[in-house]
Parts: sequence; C-alpha cells; structure tokens
Amino acid sequence: MSRRIKVGDKVQAFLMPSIIGEVISIGREKNSGMSIGGTLSSTYEVCGVKILNTEKVVRVKAADLFILEY
Repeated sequence: MSRRIKVGDKVQAFLMPSIIGEVISIGREKNSGMSIGGTLSSTYEVCGVKILNTEKVVRVKAADLFILEY
C-alpha cells in the first residue's frame, strides 16, 4: 500500500539514485509543457529534498520519488 509523501519522509528518486534525503517542503508548480496527444495537467507537486550526504536542497517532482522504509 502506498501513501502520499509528507514533510519529514526519507525519499529516493527513481531515475537518480544519488538523490536520497529528507523532504523539507512540498509545493505546486505550473506546467508549461505542450503535448501532441492532448492536454497536460495544469500543475504538479514538487518536493524540496535535502540530500543526506551533502545537505544540498534540490527540487524534485513528487511523482519521481518513493518513500524509503528503514
């Protein structure tokens, strides 16, 4: 069973395994992309993730993250 990502969760990115950290913020951004096959959703969730090793904060789409259970 999956759940929504919350502030304080430990997460990792699917396609960039070097992004492992803690969610420190969650927000929404407008989508400005175009699609040939139809319309895109108008907004998407973005998480601010503090990387464990470097303490650097990166912004990652919430859909590209999964919660680490440890």
